[in-house]
Amino acid sequence: MQIARMAAQGWQQMAASGCGGFLAMWSFVGLVSAYDAWLAVKYWETLMQLERNPLCQYFIALGDGDWSIFLRVKTSGTLAVLSVLAGLYRSNRRLALPIAAAVSAFQFGLLLYLTFAVPSWF
Repeated sequence: MQIARMAAQGWQQMAASGCGGFLAMWSFVGLVSAYDAWLAVKYWETLMQLERNPLCQYFIALGDGDWSIFLRVKTSGTLAVLSVLAGLYRSNRRLALPIAAAVSAFQFGLLLYLTFAVPSWF
């Protein structure tokens, strides 16, 4: 219960300090990544054949048909990006905001691709 109270206080302090834009971008990056991971698990059989990213192809092959390694690496990357953004915001807000905006724009492009792209075999 103590941790939940501390987390709630932290979110309230961030909201009160005028960082709502950063918090929205930071949350958006995490949510799009979670959506991407959900799609990867849902369409795993198809993803193994259609993945275009060579690094992702490597982790898919490393798992030998199991999605757990791929998903762990994907989640670790997302957590690393979110941690760096949060640390950067704490140390240099002027630099953190445009970087968070750039990452959010990339994630928005990814969201559009994941949601509306038509596969080449269709």
